[in-house]
Amino acid sequence: DVNNGRFDTVGAGNVTCKNLEVHKTNTAAILDYADNTITCEEFGTGNGGVGKVVGAAGGKIIIQGDGTNSRSLDLGSTAAFTGTNTIEWQGDATSASQDAEGSTGSYSLIVNASGKTFIPNATCTQFENLTITAGSLNTGGNDLTVAGALANDGTLTPVSYTHLTLP
Repeated sequence: DVNNGRFDTVGAGNVTCKNLEVHKTNTAAILDYADNTITCEEFGTGNGGVGKVVGAAGGKIIIQGDGTNSRSLDLGSTAAFTGTNTIEWQGDATSASQDAEGSTGSYSLIVNASGKTFIPNATCTQFENLTITAGSLNTGGNDLTVAGALANDGTLTPVSYTHLTLP
């Protein structure tokens, strides 16, 4: 947990943890993963959201799920992204919705979970790029905005009155 202060992986290499939390209301709490990879089962689920996140090209946060078919990503509409950020969802949920909307900045989302489905729980306007490598993304009836590229090698399922906004 990053409750106060900065968790900085610059020069530290890749990090593996069970649950990654960045306090969402303490402005001093910052996750700076730079160009490293952080692999965790859950991101933001313990606090119902995430605070400041700083990334760099080549780095990413990989979320692998926890085996309980529950939410493994919870940005809580509070995540403040700075720099180049990538989240790769390899979760194991087949029906749980994921909270993929932050507060400021943008990030690229990669869905890479063969046989699994990523379902956002609300409108998502912060995607820099959206890549479906394996598995599927079901919009759940929510609008998605992608500022950059959309790459789909899996399945993209718009539901109901979904609007998909691309450049």
